[in-house]
Amino acid sequence: MSADDFLQKRKDELLRTMSEVNSEAREKERQALEIARTARQTQDMTGPFLDLVNEMPVELLAAPVWDRQIDVMREWLGVATNDSLPFGTMASTFRVVTAAVANTCATVMYTVSSESEAAGLKIHAIESAEARLADVIRPSQLLETVHASMSRLGLESQGGAGIRSPLDLLTEAQKALENPTFGEGRAASVLLPLRGCIDRCLDMLLKRRSAQESAPKKIQALGLSCGRATLSADFFAGLQTDYEGLNDRLSSAKDRDLPRQRIIALFNQGLTFLDALRSSVDEGRLKPPKT
Repeated sequence: MSADDFLQKRKDELLRTMSEVNSEAREKERQALEIARTARQTQDMTGPFLDLVNEMPVELLAAPVWDRQIDVMREWLGVATNDSLPFGTMASTFRVVTAAVANTCATVMYTVSSESEAAGLKIHAIESAEARLADVIRPSQLLETVHASMSRLGLESQGGAGIRSPLDLLTEAQKALENPTFGEGRAASVLLPLRGCIDRCLDMLLKRRSAQESAPKKIQALGLSCGRATLSADFFAGLQTDYEGLNDRLSSAKDRDLPRQRIIALFNQGLTFLDALRSSVDEGRLKPPKT
């Protein structure tokens, strides 16, 4: 090998290595920005939530609800302070636990608002907290994210003859919300398709598990078989609790004519739950959707 050929090989090696460094630096920047964005979002959500919790009477929430909020915040802290996680894994897991915080904040906001109104209590922090939370969660943006993730997960397809897809049901709920009817059925026309969407999502994802792990509840089974490995069993148990409470609230819509603001709040809860659910699934552990 001539001296020139030897030097050319060194040059080529440097170019190749620099290209890898450049590419990896861009990826690290993207991950760092994602961590910063989710950390900022968490601050923006927990700020008004702190004000609300500080002002409200303790009896407005049952003990299991208080425990659920504590568990979610501890899960978030556990991820944020886990130095053993690889940087990329940290970014993706951070996003999941932040989605769970958004879900529980929206749920508690609705519960406190409903219960305080029924009890005739005036809690000044509620309106401010609701407005600030809406600015952070941005339902229209969240709806786009959920739509895109459903399509990516193959949840736009039907489950068989006469069985509607989750995406179709979500679209029906969205259209009913955007074009409200009057009188009886107004809440049901939005919230029952939303409930159906969530249930169909769970059923379709459970059927696509590569390993059929047994568990007492649907979401816990999903977590065991295809949940992200960095999430604890307690995370999925908590998500199951959220699902059961949300399902009860959505089911009761058929018997009630709720004010429009309550309908919007429940629709947004459905979106935050769907976002937390889809974020917690490791897509690589799912079977391909049937075509």
